Amino acid sequence: MFPIPPNEAERLAELRALSLSSPSPAPHLDAVCRTAQAMFDVPICLVSLVEEHEQWFEARCGLDIGTTPRTVSFCAIAILSDAVMIVEDAQRDPRFHANPLVTGEPHIRFYAGAPLILRSGIRVGTLCLIDSKPRRFTEAQAGQLRDLAGIVTAHLHLQQAMAASRAHETERTRAEQALQASEASYRLLAENSSDVIIQCDLDTTRRYVSPAAVTVLGFTPAEMLAMRAVDSVHPDDAADYAQVLDSLTHARVERAVSQQRYRRKDGTFVWAEVSFTLTRDPVGGHPTGYVAALRDIEARKRAERAAAESEARYRDAMDTAHTAILAQLAEGVIVTDAAGRIILVNEAAAALHGVARLDVEPDDYSRTYHLYTEDGAPYVPYDLPLMRAVRGETVRDARWRVHRPDGVEVHAVGSARPLVGRDGNRLGAVLTMRDDTARNAAERSLRASEAALRELNATLSDRIAARTRDAEAARREAERASAAKSEFLAAMSHEIRTPLNAIIGFTDLMVGSGRLPPDLQRQAELVRTSGAALLTVVNDILDFSKVEAGAITLDRQAFAPRGLVDGCLTIVRGLAEQKGLRIHAVVDPAVPRSLVGDEARLRQVLLNLLNNAIKFTTRGSIILSVRHTGTGAAGEGLRFGVTDTGIGIAAAKQDRLFVRFSQVDGSIERDFGGTGLGLAICKQLVDLMEGQIGLLSEEGVGTTFWFCVNLPLGLAAPAPRLALHTSPPIRVGHLLVVEDNAINQELARATLEAGGHTVEIVPDGASAIQAVERTAFDLVLMDVQMPGMDGLTATRHIRRLGGACATMPILAMTANVLPEQVRLFREAGMNDHIGKPFDQAGLFRVIDRWLADAAGAHRAATAAAEESGLLDRAAYDEIVRVIGPVRAAGILDALGEELKARFLGEAATVEERDRLRFEAHGCVSSAGTLGFVALSAACRALEGCNEQRIVQEGVGEFQRLLDETRALARRTARHAGELVVRERDAQRTLAAVG
Repeated sequence: MFPIPPNEAERLAELRALSLSSPSPAPHLDAVCRTAQAMFDVPICLVSLVEEHEQWFEARCGLDIGTTPRTVSFCAIAILSDAVMIVEDAQRDPRFHANPLVTGEPHIRFYAGAPLILRSGIRVGTLCLIDSKPRRFTEAQAGQLRDLAGIVTAHLHLQQAMAASRAHETERTRAEQALQASEASYRLLAENSSDVIIQCDLDTTRRYVSPAAVTVLGFTPAEMLAMRAVDSVHPDDAADYAQVLDSLTHARVERAVSQQRYRRKDGTFVWAEVSFTLTRDPVGGHPTGYVAALRDIEARKRAERAAAESEARYRDAMDTAHTAILAQLAEGVIVTDAAGRIILVNEAAAALHGVARLDVEPDDYSRTYHLYTEDGAPYVPYDLPLMRAVRGETVRDARWRVHRPDGVEVHAVGSARPLVGRDGNRLGAVLTMRDDTARNAAERSLRASEAALRELNATLSDRIAARTRDAEAARREAERASAAKSEFLAAMSHEIRTPLNAIIGFTDLMVGSGRLPPDLQRQAELVRTSGAALLTVVNDILDFSKVEAGAITLDRQAFAPRGLVDGCLTIVRGLAEQKGLRIHAVVDPAVPRSLVGDEARLRQVLLNLLNNAIKFTTRGSIILSVRHTGTGAAGEGLRFGVTDTGIGIAAAKQDRLFVRFSQVDGSIERDFGGTGLGLAICKQLVDLMEGQIGLLSEEGVGTTFWFCVNLPLGLAAPAPRLALHTSPPIRVGHLLVVEDNAINQELARATLEAGGHTVEIVPDGASAIQAVERTAFDLVLMDVQMPGMDGLTATRHIRRLGGACATMPILAMTANVLPEQVRLFREAGMNDHIGKPFDQAGLFRVIDRWLADAAGAHRAATAAAEESGLLDRAAYDEIVRVIGPVRAAGILDALGEELKARFLGEAATVEERDRLRFEAHGCVSSAGTLGFVALSAACRALEGCNEQRIVQEGVGEFQRLLDETRALARRTARHAGELVVRERDAQRTLAAVG
């Protein structure tokens, strides 16, 4: 049994109203099919219309048959949704793999069908593409197919309009004949109508007045015939009434309705509604006069006045009872009781509809709130979203029109649902809505396409090709811009990190040598601290994509706030004293001794603010203050402030701060230098720490930059040390260093020999190949950018030598550390990479891991996991570096236990699938953080398989994703257990050697 749309009867009625034969010649549609067939390079293109028991092809290219049963029709599925239905391989799709059109002629493998949407919810067929081979279909191609389907729909509308026009002419002839034959019957009806029927010439001379005039106005028909039309109207209404008559008698309108006060014979006035209809000569068709039906609406006017008073009372109630709550809502809200009577309307809903009435019955929704369907027809109350919600339905993303009393037409979109009490009984319904008038522009575009259909010709392909060329050119330009950005970042990274590597590396050697006097030891330590701070800034500045995406991660460790303040002042004090500035700190005694946070990021913000204060201050002082602002759920509140006596900032220009590459004005850059990037980075870092940053400034007096953060208490902050002695590596080996920079050669030799390694150095890739051919090395440290042969080319040559060279560890030691560059390293055959500037501990740890006697099995298992896509080695190594191997082993152990308890049970019900999606959501971040990218991606896909997608694709798709996730979870749990064992074995080895 094929699926049936919920509005099948209405859909079939709309299809049959098109008056199409089955099939019929359609040259315009044949042209569309040929265009689509050529544009998408498919053998078959069809315009398919889905009838009750079959589908038939109004136009077809590449297929001989004209109809197929609906039971095997792909299009019967495609018309269930407005979206383009794409089946990339029908043999792999559980909905179609056994379909006779797949197993037999025409052997469908690929199908793409765009529904033909006559109006919202009415899809009569598809424009579809068919191929006997599987293929991919992009979003852009789906959009192009949707555009062509819109042209087919427009043609169907045009054909329907032409058929309606022919029918109208036939009906008009019949109507004229019926009118002539029933004149006596009409007069009989007029004589007995409760409305006053008046027939007039074009000069408003009355020719007939029905007897009801006596009841309604008190005048006899003869008296009415002697009166002019405007003489009966209240003076205040006469001008509008005369304008209606003028439009009617000059044939500017066919029909008109007016409301005015009519004078009765006793001198009083009564409200009347007059419906005018222009009469024409049955033969010549020219206007001959008009007929008016006058109705007493005095009772209706009294009801409208009562309604106005009711609305006024409602607005008074709104002002007193609901303003504080509902005024906060940007969306409109209407609430009913269980019987469907409206009991609440907020200001947004009242503004959208132009009216706000309470106690409105369900049958009066449309009339009271002026509601119409998207097609402009009066909305049947029974079908309204709010009425459906009163009956217990949930309606999402419904659309309708509102003709407001002020003449403005509003397009609205909203959702309605029942209100249910704790006992399960329905209390009423609620409708939320918003103004969606902008969508009207899309409808105007559709109407324009209908007009364009009349002149459809061979230029359609040219226009589509031009659009495709424009899109392709834009794509290439975007790719060129992205490549230029990447090349710039790579070049800047290499040029800045290379000298910084020497600064930090040699300073580490000096500090760790133990041969410096105390004063020089202290100065070297400050150089190293300053270099580390500079490296943090350089890392953030160079990695634009990470800064823009907010992808910076915090390294939260225990630290001493006072030590942080002292260290920052020590770094900048020399610069301040050179300018004759006094600089000191004021620390609140209540500031805790130890807190947990990212000390490096806090130092980066403080140094930026301090350097700015020194830069813009010529005399006076600078104060770094830290104040404890209280204890809350998030931790201890700290307010850091940097106050200077510098040039100050005018209030009108302060909004330019904290904006990337923006300074107060051009003179700042000219007089003081700088890029305007520092404060923007500060703001991003403070935002990342969930804090706030701002300033207080007066031009010519000075400035205070402040920021507030909340940090948890620390158990113990690390004691400040002047020297950091790096533990030597556990294993030593014979290493080859390939490096063209003489300073970096000296640094690498000194560092590695201090760790007990023997080192041979060559300056380029060609020399590296010769060296490994004549000497056996345990490991190669390979620079990437070198004159002559670069490191990637050299690595490929070395791997092709075979033997030991094919498996010898080759590590990239380079300033190129962007993700795309690291990927190129691995593709060339490098095992790992070490970024410049490097720290000794990290360098020794990586070298030791690759030299370890037991590392062969570890690398083989990890390499197998990487090869299968299970583990991202770089991400795993980074998390081990950040949190340490002991904590990493604990987290891996916990992950393995967690995975054993997840993804159990069935997926037959919505509740079970919601539970499985929740479990998948939890695994996305935990698995991804540890480098298990395959499991993380599978969990993300399972979480994204919502119920709407299941309706379209079937529960089998969810089950497939669940099975894949379960298999990856089992593999990940096993591999996590293996990593735990290896990390703990490594720790025991380190302890034994130490």
